[in-house]
Amino acid sequence: MDPGTLLAYLKLPTKVLAGVALVALGVLFLPDSWIAATGLADARTNYRWALGLAVWVPVALHIVESIAACAGWAMRRAERRR
Repeated sequence: MDPGTLLAYLKLPTKVLAGVALVALGVLFLPDSWIAATGLADARTNYRWALGLAVWVPVALHIVESIAACAGWAMRRAERRR
């Protein structure tokens, strides 16, 4: 995957990234019997690293966006006080 494609995925709306993270989290942590019933047992075993990235990348992006929003709010508030 080239960097341009990766950046295009990272620009997806937060709701979409949260959905991807929740699905990946479900595939990672649901009981084995449920995963076997859906036929995802081999995929979970082979792509556990990708599922982990699909959880942690959106979480990290959300944290960064939250910090940036809080910093912007704090800066605007400090400007109003002057």
